[in-house]
Amino acid sequence: MAAQVRQAALQRFEVLLAQLGLREEGLNALGNIGGMLMSFLGGAWVPLSMLGEPVRTLSRFSPTSWTADAVGALLSAPSLTAELLGRVAVDVGVTALFAIAIASVAFALARNAPAAAAS
Repeated sequence: MAAQVRQAALQRFEVLLAQLGLREEGLNALGNIGGMLMSFLGGAWVPLSMLGEPVRTLSRFSPTSWTADAVGALLSAPSLTAELLGRVAVDVGVTALFAIAIASVAFALARNAPAAAAS
């Protein structure tokens, strides 16, 4: 479920970029660069524990970090507990908030696009 919520956040970001007028080639390039950056900030390339404090702090502003935290917690837990489920729920919730925030900006831009074109 955490990965599905992360994917929703990334799709909303693509909609946002499309609303800004980027063509397919630009969306592909930014998608690749953004995906690599987010996977790095999520700890997919190097464990975040091996990186400096500034990078770990910056990673908290990426939905992939929250998703990776949820998946890592579930995989490393010997059993399901209420505390573990609470932690995973918070991680999934924060990732969902990223998706909602990005979608809200995209919808606001889409709504204002006809008004801006008429001006």
